[in-house]
Order: sequence, then structure tokens, then C-alpha cells
Amino acid sequence: MSKLLDPQEFWESIRSEESAAWPVVCVDLNGVLDIPSRWNGKVEKYPVAPGASMFLFRLRLHFNTVVIFTATIPVEFAIEWLEEHDLLKYVHFVTNHKVPAAVYIDDKAICHYGNFDDTLQRAICHVPHWQNHKRLERPQEVEQFISIYDKKPQITDGYNVLEFAAVQYIRQLEGKLHDLESGV
Repeated sequence: MSKLLDPQEFWESIRSEESAAWPVVCVDLNGVLDIPSRWNGKVEKYPVAPGASMFLFRLRLHFNTVVIFTATIPVEFAIEWLEEHDLLKYVHFVTNHKVPAAVYIDDKAICHYGNFDDTLQRAICHVPHWQNHKRLERPQEVEQFISIYDKKPQITDGYNVLEFAAVQYIRQLEGKLHDLESGV
């Protein structure tokens, strides 16, 4: 049986949450099951993340269908990597398409809880776990943006906090641009 998922067939087979395949969990390969050192625009084989096998095993206990989704092209490369690390036995399908699922697990995901300002803040500041060292290298402008955003309890004039921070940040950038153009 092929592990390569045809998204249309999958969609046809899982028309509702009453389907025998439900619940479905989708797990990203790179950054979750492996440990990338960097992204350089090409497909590489990174080492398996410690605990990945037990993690997938435990997912199988709680979800009827485990799908690995990946941006890796060709997808067969991902299947080969899963086989090499003896992980394919826990997986029902592998795809590079987003398919219906109860849960998506991804190292670069930001969960949206209904508040766009909060989601935007977390998206701007997000650094995948495998790049934690980069948290210390954030540009000064981002730090200033965050410090303005953190002052939100002090803003009481009805301004949207994120808009206020964005305006302040843009004013700072405009000032820097003016200084550059003026030769200051």
C-alpha cells in the first residue's frame, strides 16, 4: 500500500467527523520529526528528533489517522526519510497538501485564538524551537516594537494597541530614512 496521499481521495473518504478515519492529526516533518540546522532552499536529510518514534506511536493511540505533511518536494523523499528512521510504520499517509484534520502539529505554526492583534504579535516574534539561538539576535527595531506593545496597559485613549505600536515604529523608520536622505 502506498503511503503517498491523494488529497482528493482523502477528502472524498472523510466527508465528516463521523468518518472512521476521524480524528486525523497532521504532523509536519521538518522541524518536528527531524532537527534541521538551517534552511538553505534545498532538500536535505537531517537527523531524526529524539523521541520522534515514541511520539508517533502515542499519536496512533489517540488519532485514527496520522498524516505527515511536508513542504519537501518530491514527497517521496520524505517517505524515504521516514523509512530510513523506521517511522513510516506509524504513519498512514504522507502529503504536501493541507488536508482536513482535527489538529496540525508544526514547528512554525501560530495558533489563532480569535484575537488578530495577539496572533500578529506572536507571528512577528515567532522563532522555531530549532533556531532558539536567533532569539538573541533580534533587530533593535523589533525590540523597540515589542517594548511599545508591552506598554499597552498605559494606553487608555482608545487607540488599538497594535496600531499605536505600528505607528510609532513607522515614525522611527521614517526618521531614520530622513536622516539617511539628509546625510545626517
